[in-house]
Amino acid sequence: MNTALFPATGAYYLEKCSTLIWGQIATLRTFFLNYVTGRGPLPAIRVGNQPYGVLLSSNFAAWKWSDAELGGQGKFS
Repeated sequence: MNTALFPATGAYYLEKCSTLIWGQIATLRTFFLNYVTGRGPLPAIRVGNQPYGVLLSSNFAAWKWSDAELGGQGKFS
């Protein structure tokens, strides 16, 4: 679904409403397709009729991106 929606939503917005160049948009597209999911990495848990979700949290001040996540690009610039 990300592959189908990105050109009409994300790419259009980034081309028309931002100052990013095409190479930066391509990097964002790759990151979006590889790492963004609408449902999250875990499905909902159901106990009887009551669905429960799992909320993942992190200390974003101490977050370190791996080289795989950055795709060898370093920081987005």
